[in-house]
Amino acid sequence: MPPAAGYEWACLSQQRSERIVSDNLQRQLEGLSILLNLERRVRRAEDLEELGFILVNETHNLIPYRQCLLWESDGGRGAVRAISGVSQVEKDAP
Repeated sequence: MPPAAGYEWACLSQQRSERIVSDNLQRQLEGLSILLNLERRVRRAEDLEELGFILVNETHNLIPYRQCLLWESDGGRGAVRAISGVSQVEKDAP
């Protein structure tokens, strides 16, 4: 006796749900791996300049963005300390 049409749909739906859960779990594990690698790089930074470079360039793998900069405020005026895609910030650059 062939199964009812609703039963076949339920089985296909369950397989699709399992695939979606598997895909979501894979993305979460990849994100966790990126975060742990980023933490390792941050902890190994030898100075503030290297830390700034890591923060504005390597966080893109975790949270996509077009441009990132690290701004340091000293109470009154502030200064850009790092810009993504730039190895060193020039003080006179616009």
